[in-house]
Amino acid sequence: MNKVLVTLLTITLGLAAASPMVLAQDKDKDKKKKKFSATVTEKNKKKTVITEVVSRAGSSLFSSGAGKTEIEVRKDGGKLKINVPFEKIAKIKVLEVNLKLNYVKIELTTHKKAVLVGHVATNVEFAGDTEFGAAKIGIRDALEIVMKEMK
Repeated sequence: MNKVLVTLLTITLGLAAASPMVLAQDKDKDKKKKKFSATVTEKNKKKTVITEVVSRAGSSLFSSGAGKTEIEVRKDGGKLKINVPFEKIAKIKVLEVNLKLNYVKIELTTHKKAVLVGHVATNVEFAGDTEFGAAKIGIRDALEIVMKEMK
């Protein structure tokens, strides 16, 4: 019994001592993360620049509700899912919104001019900051999203 308690206490103290190091490592990772801005053209043709943009969805598209700097696209006509990082995306053009079948057909163009036509879920959002405050828009409400890396 005493050996079990000593072992548990040792593990607990070891984890507590390691926590500050883990937090410091997480901060270093955050500093190295690239940040992106997106110029969003809505269906009414109004343009808005969103800085420090992330994508998120309320479904299993992403591992959590937290923002990601990538978007998961199901390649058109197939089952292949591709996680495309923001750093590769130049533009996302919305081609079709199908609310009944819960998908948005998009044309994604990379900086190297490669084009991927595919589908994302209708609940995918892009969120970030504007000069007025926090902002978010569902991909189904956009016509086009132009991505740029922030300096």
